[in-house]
Amino acid sequence: MGGRAVLLVVMGFSMAFLVIGNNFNRMSLSAMDNMTYYASRQVSHSICVTGSNIACNKFYLNPAWTGAYTNVPCQGGTFSCTVTNIDTVKLIKSVTTISTYSGYYTGYSSIVYHDTIIVFFQPGRFSRYSYYSVSEGATTIYWVTGDTVKGPFHTEDNLNVNGNPYFYGYVTIKGNLVKANGSSDHPTFASGYITGYTLPINGSGVSNVQTFAQTNGKVFSGHDTVYLTFANSNLSYRYTWNAKDTTKALSTLAPNGDIFVQNGTIRLKGTVQGQYTVGCSGTSTTVGGSVYLDSDIVYKTNPVTSPSSTDILGIVAQNNVWVTNNTANSNSININASMYCQNGSFGAQNYNTGSNRGYINIIGGIIQNVRGAVGTTSGGHIVTGYNKNYSYDTRFMFSAPPNFPNTGAYNVISWYESGLNSATDRNLY
Repeated sequence: MGGRAVLLVVMGFSMAFLVIGNNFNRMSLSAMDNMTYYASRQVSHSICVTGSNIACNKFYLNPAWTGAYTNVPCQGGTFSCTVTNIDTVKLIKSVTTISTYSGYYTGYSSIVYHDTIIVFFQPGRFSRYSYYSVSEGATTIYWVTGDTVKGPFHTEDNLNVNGNPYFYGYVTIKGNLVKANGSSDHPTFASGYITGYTLPINGSGVSNVQTFAQTNGKVFSGHDTVYLTFANSNLSYRYTWNAKDTTKALSTLAPNGDIFVQNGTIRLKGTVQGQYTVGCSGTSTTVGGSVYLDSDIVYKTNPVTSPSSTDILGIVAQNNVWVTNNTANSNSININASMYCQNGSFGAQNYNTGSNRGYINIIGGIIQNVRGAVGTTSGGHIVTGYNKNYSYDTRFMFSAPPNFPNTGAYNVISWYESGLNSATDRNLY
């Protein structure tokens, strides 16, 4: 090979190495840029998450908090948080957090990174409880062997146990766990329990249901008693026991699903198709404000056999919800609903007279001020009134009857994140 050929080969290899070396240098710089950018983005996001957790904790401890954090130093940057009322009717609020962090990128002396997190909150509903009571009764009533509760449980009183009752859901107790026989009692708390936790009943629950019914629902007023019979998507009503029913489509009678009897008593039964809350108020504990279940009140589609059922019922009484002592209920009654007794109890009318009337079969929950009685026992067997067969409607963990009384404790309903707050950020991708 001649000298000229060798020179050309050497120049060719040199050129190739120069190109390859330049590419390696570019790749190295690009990798460094990407690493710097990624690290800055992660710091900005970490600042935003930290600020959001601080603000959400502040809001959770004090839902009335409407303040803000402004330019709080964190991890070399800052965050700012604000609370906003999104829906004053449904009580939806949001906590918005924005981070600010100065970083670097090739071609820029420095750039500002931002992240945004918006957390939406809405009050929890009492319907999520399988069982709730403010008081467990004037006399000590025990949860005994054979008693089971299959959903969340709370009492503002002591929890009195005798034997081996079984609690499937998480149990919260304001007072203490009291065992009648000391160490020989063995209640099972499958999901755990805590004491010292308080959750007062909502004293405005009934009036709030009335307000919603006045807005876009149905209010019955001027009647001592209103007889309501659900007939799938229709509702029949009358004002005396022997009067002729008036029947209306629920979609036009109560578009928002709220039906309310003002200062009166409800006599209720039927088959529910759709989502509704039935409520009533009263002027005293003996005049109005109570619901009597005159026969079965059930869903058209049973959620136990058909979990996709969308039929939901809430019963909200200022005073009591009673299982009526009548012929229709003389051999058991089926109840599909979450029942809320603001000042009174859920119980059976004349529970301590007569004979064994079978079972109260509930799919739903009981929320009551004072624990009510449904029967009497002797030797572990029901003598008068009813046996209990209570099942929790698991749909109530995540959904609720329309405008059912809220707990005041807020739950997260959605979480939104964004890392693109500026034109500069977008151009870097």
